[in-house]
Amino acid sequence: MEYKSLSKLIVLIIFLGLLQGYIFAQDIQLPLKADSIACDTFPPPRWLDGYTSNYIHHLWWLKPEIDAITPINLLGYKLYLNGDSIDQILFFGEDTSHYFDTIDFWFPPGFIEYHVSALYEQSPCGLPGAIEESSLEGPLGIYGYPEAFIMTFIEDWNTGSFDPNLWIADEYWYVNGPYGHPYPCATYSNFPDSAYRQSLISYWINTTSNPISGTQY
Repeated sequence: MEYKSLSKLIVLIIFLGLLQGYIFAQDIQLPLKADSIACDTFPPPRWLDGYTSNYIHHLWWLKPEIDAITPINLLGYKLYLNGDSIDQILFFGEDTSHYFDTIDFWFPPGFIEYHVSALYEQSPCGLPGAIEESSLEGPLGIYGYPEAFIMTFIEDWNTGSFDPNLWIADEYWYVNGPYGHPYPCATYSNFPDSAYRQSLISYWINTTSNPISGTQY
């Protein structure tokens, strides 16, 4: 009887030990759930969107998730413009990330595409120093350039300068006040360049549609 009781006690102790080890293991795994670390799959950011105002493209997107959980090894984002990487943005825990892209004043009109990807640090996956990149979210397409001049554009040179309407004038061009029909006018002095190789270039003019009817050309 004593041996049987001792055997039962040993079995009970082993069972309790295994149970405690199982609970301990479960407690360790809770903050490190497999679906909260991006090791095998790398979810991209979500819902890239934005708008343009005063030569600035304001972009935003939502952080990536795996089963509604943000991967704990999300390092940041990589932003692309027309297929070229233009910047990397660190992730600080915000639900939404923002980016302001200032467009060069002479950036040509056309169809502009933005994409964004997520970057994941791989130390929690056993690869210290390695970084993996997700697929791209996007595109966010922006057509045209809101600050381009709208047809019909008229230049009468009454300002006496090329600057107000953003002309690019080579050095032999000037606004000639006393001449023109009607005056003033833009005049080219061909000395010393008699080959007329100096340019006078206007700013971008939006010619995509009829300015009165709105009909696309």
